[in-house]
Amino acid sequence: AALFWLNAGPLAADGERVYAVKKDKPIGVDAATGEIAVTFATKYAPARLLLMHGVLVAVCWEGRDVSKSPLVKGSLWATWVNKTDTGSVEAFDARTGAPKWSLPVGAHTALAAGESVYVLAQTGNPPTAQDVIGVDLRSGKERWRVNHAKLGGEADLQLSVAGPGYVVVTR
Repeated sequence: AALFWLNAGPLAADGERVYAVKKDKPIGVDAATGEIAVTFATKYAPARLLLMHGVLVAVCWEGRDVSKSPLVKGSLWATWVNKTDTGSVEAFDARTGAPKWSLPVGAHTALAAGESVYVLAQTGNPPTAQDVIGVDLRSGKERWRVNHAKLGGEADLQLSVAGPGYVVVTR
């Protein structure tokens, strides 16, 4: 059943627009009129959205599957994950829909703070490898990357919270 909060439809908002997904494409809806103001062209279907400093970031998957992680396997609380290792993290000007950058990574999730996007990329279901990647919000340039093995143990990482200049990674 996958009754976990992360499985809710992708959603972000600012004072003027609500960003959601319609027919596998992110849209920006005028909050006052309910009219679709902008549609964003992504390569794959968006699974997560985040909005920071006028930049809409979409974590996109080729397909979706229920997590086979031993922690949640068969549980009502299982999360959805990318069905394959193929996906993208794509950024757009939130106002115009113009593409800003794209990373060809199969990301599970992402957080943003300050001028950074923190991406948790993973391979396999259950995950056999994970990378935490720090990306510049405006340019998409990769600032750093840390493999799960450098943090010790299995590929069972989660991004918990981010602030200006830091991300908290938990197990």
